[in-house]
Amino acid sequence: MAGGPYTRGRLLVFLGMVVLALVLVNVLGAWILPEIPDSSVADRNEFRFRGYPEYLTGPQRSSASSNLVLLSNSQAYSGEYPARDGYPARLEGLLNAESGDAATWRVHNWSVDGATSMEYMLMTASLVDRPPDVLVASIGYADFRGQNLDEGFSHCRTDLPRLVSRPSVAGRLPAAFWRRHGAVEDTLSAILRDRLPGTRVPEYAWCWLDQQYPGMMPLLYAPTLYHHPWKLDLPRRGERPNIRRPANLAEGAAYYAYDERSAILLEEFLVALKGVGAARLLVAACPGNERPGSAHAASVAAFREDLRILTAKHGVPFLDLSNALPRDDFVDSLHFTRPNHQRYAQRLWTALQPEPPR
Repeated sequence: MAGGPYTRGRLLVFLGMVVLALVLVNVLGAWILPEIPDSSVADRNEFRFRGYPEYLTGPQRSSASSNLVLLSNSQAYSGEYPARDGYPARLEGLLNAESGDAATWRVHNWSVDGATSMEYMLMTASLVDRPPDVLVASIGYADFRGQNLDEGFSHCRTDLPRLVSRPSVAGRLPAAFWRRHGAVEDTLSAILRDRLPGTRVPEYAWCWLDQQYPGMMPLLYAPTLYHHPWKLDLPRRGERPNIRRPANLAEGAAYYAYDERSAILLEEFLVALKGVGAARLLVAACPGNERPGSAHAASVAAFREDLRILTAKHGVPFLDLSNALPRDDFVDSLHFTRPNHQRYAQRLWTALQPEPPR
């Protein structure tokens, strides 16, 4: 057995060096990663698909006397325009218009490009410890597509699944939610990405590289890292926003379909919203430009009917604004031009006004 202690000693030294290297990598990763502003100081998450757990800390840091949290999709994110032109920032302006110089309202725009019910549920669970004065969910049928019932956390485009590493969030998610979405490998991946900053550096680096040199990621075979977390490239003055459309309408219709399974996801979300305990809650069917007979018309109709029934069932205030805006001021079936952003801000502001005494 000669040399046994020596061998064990070398193994311990090696393991110690591995642990030290991991610590250094994560310290370096935390130092390299950009600082992400929270929603009390930024009108929109500038990193688009990354940094949402940090961005959501806004309400607890806000100095405003009244906080409104908006949960919505790319319509509210409105990455095709500067954040100040989107309806969340305009709604904040309307709420503060009567306050004079002292701004008393802060609208926290928690909108997500390509939002899924999973991301809505994670954001809602994070609010229970710090419920806002007003909670508004402006949602659409594609946010609850039936396909998502069978998807894991890795299906989310954002890094919101990192929130499952927080016991205060994970413990509030329903058991049915975990059974559907909480695959072991997805959950462990989300926890590691949250707790070990070094694991997030490669994705930021890849995305930065592709932002600087478009096409580098596919060229170097990094197919799953296709989102740009850095600040947006906004259109020049007079340039028409570039909104991507599905390459194939039939495929797009199937992918975004709201079907009989979708009501499960929608009801789960409405129950979670009510459980936040916000002083004021409003759910709105967000405006759209789907024309009768279009590929998505059936999904729109089914979503609106389910939303009407389920909000009444759970006592959630509901406003159907799906046909509230002029069709001529849509860029496509969902996204607004600037005039419609102003109109939608006005509609929400009107809905949030106190009811006159009877």
